[in-house]
Amino acid sequence: MHLLLDFINAVLQNAGLPRIAEVQIMNPFNLKTYREDKESILDIKAKDENNRQFHVEIQVAGTPHGHIKRMLYYWARIYQQQMKQGSDFRLLHPVVCINLLSFNLFNQVELFHLCFLATAMNMPGCVLSTDFQIHTIEIFKTKIELHSRNLTRLEKWVYFFLYIHQIEEGSEEMTFLQKDDPVMREACDAYKSFIRDPELVARETSRAMFLSDQTTNLNIAREEGLEKGLKKGLKKGMEKGVREHAVATARKMKTAGMDAKLIEQFTGLAEEQIGEI
Repeated sequence: MHLLLDFINAVLQNAGLPRIAEVQIMNPFNLKTYREDKESILDIKAKDENNRQFHVEIQVAGTPHGHIKRMLYYWARIYQQQMKQGSDFRLLHPVVCINLLSFNLFNQVELFHLCFLATAMNMPGCVLSTDFQIHTIEIFKTKIELHSRNLTRLEKWVYFFLYIHQIEEGSEEMTFLQKDDPVMREACDAYKSFIRDPELVARETSRAMFLSDQTTNLNIAREEGLEKGLKKGLKKGMEKGVREHAVATARKMKTAGMDAKLIEQFTGLAEEQIGEI
């Protein structure tokens, strides 16, 4: 529980927002859910001491347009689910969605962590409501050097998510992560427990294969589409060239005073087409 609390506070602190004192997980880990959801690695719903709702998700596949819609949908769904028929709207609590992404949504922005709020376009300081809050963390935008003394808490967590699966016991990277940091030591221990569970490892392998299959199929579809497009374009080009040649020939024959029927027979053009030349 305190691992999640530490991570959420790292996100909030990085955005200049107040920390929370405690967190309660609302959807305990369920292997069946984990087994069926092949696109996200982590999906945690929690609430803090003030009943503010948190949704933390790691996404390993997606597209900018599609994922932005997904984030908005999840925020709206969690917000709406607090209401029961006939409830008082004032009982709705804020919802904070935190999305760790292994792809970039905003290539034009260098910052790896963005926090979106409901504010006035021409006056950002005018907040419509603090109930809306979506964080995006594009992990591959981070430039984290080993042994850096200036890492923020969030950067250290991102380092953990990026490299933990590559780190060997007793390695320089593992030492760096765990040095004087009991939370990171516990996080590393939790990961070690995970990789010792054969069923979870099998499911993770299945997920990795699913994503590779998706990438392969997408690339094949693109290549086939490109090939078809080139063939179609070449065919259209040839047809256009043949028609232009026929029109030019028909024009010369017509100028020479030749009979329309003969021109039609020779060029393959319809009588109406010949008449328009």
